[in-house]
Amino acid sequence: FFVDLDPNDSDSDIFSITTLLHTKIKIEEPYKKRQIPQCQNCQSYDHTSTYCAHNLLCVKCGEKHLSTTCSKSPDLPAKCALCEGAHPANYKGCTVYKQLTRKHNNFSTKKPQQPQQFNSTVNVEQSQQHPATEFSSKPQTRSYANVTEGHHPPKPNTTSLNNNEVI
Repeated sequence: FFVDLDPNDSDSDIFSITTLLHTKIKIEEPYKKRQIPQCQNCQSYDHTSTYCAHNLLCVKCGEKHLSTTCSKSPDLPAKCALCEGAHPANYKGCTVYKQLTRKHNNFSTKKPQQPQQFNSTVNVEQSQQHPATEFSSKPQTRSYANVTEGHHPPKPNTTSLNNNEVI
């Protein structure tokens, strides 16, 4: 089973649980997937067939049909649908796959950049042309009670009800 917990200081306590409902259990951190997902419909990477809107491509011959209906002989060499090499499209030695893994590894090892500083200067001409876009420096502090003050819901008219209408 997979249980997703909201971040909390006491999350590490869950790993000390050894039994649940008189059953021995072992709680582990989720495994990180190391492979890039590959679509079984179009053979492209970074998505799965559930979310694919591309044309079908066979993993064995690279033509436009499902891999399960491929009539290519196993004796003939495969043709990659991605790079047209002499291997199936799910071969991890494919140049397209290697480029993607390098790209993903570079992306995951890069340090996040500092956010850009917001320029808080306001163009005077723009603020005069569009007064609705100006922001006040003093935040409004109105409570719910202040907003609803003086607004009372109408009272129901109970005199018009007779005994047959009340259930």
